[in-house]
Amino acid sequence: MPKQQAATRAPGRPRRPDVEDHVLDAAIALLAERGIDGTTMTAVVERSGVARATVYLRWPNRQALVAAAIRRSMGRPILKGTDNVERDLRAGAERVREIFSSRSFRSVFPALVAALTRDGPDEATVSYDLIAPGRAVLADVYGRLAADQGFRDDVSPALVIDLVTGAHIGHYLATGEAPDEAVRDEIMEIVLDGLRRRA
Repeated sequence: MPKQQAATRAPGRPRRPDVEDHVLDAAIALLAERGIDGTTMTAVVERSGVARATVYLRWPNRQALVAAAIRRSMGRPILKGTDNVERDLRAGAERVREIFSSRSFRSVFPALVAALTRDGPDEATVSYDLIAPGRAVLADVYGRLAADQGFRDDVSPALVIDLVTGAHIGHYLATGEAPDEAVRDEIMEIVLDGLRRRA
């Protein structure tokens, strides 16, 4: 083997590109079937067929693995702000609508609620900010730019984002169906009308 090739080859066995898929798919299936308490590291290892050491190398604990599985079930990249308040709020609403349109996400939604509302931190508790980092991104855009773009600045930016998200969640819980585009638009017209600064 030429010296240059030998010098650039990574040590050890190459990483299997399908490992993450096997592990996260197994975790999603377990969350849907057994809930948060049934989605243990041992159960994921057994379901996925991936070595325990390999799983722990990528996800050091159950919180990290559950959070990664829920993010995978959402099927969407993390939202990035554009510094246009209305455009970003509408994009956030569409992202929530898309996520609830995912059958995979709806299957783990009960486990997500259980994980977020547990009493006291434990190995099955996950952080909302870890699951939905776009909330902080959009809240930052609103907090910095709302006043300059004609929106109220006397309200909590995080609460504004929660109104948009919560309305979609409420619709899903009330109807059992993901919000469609018409529902999304109606939600946003109500929210934006309430946020626009009056003369």
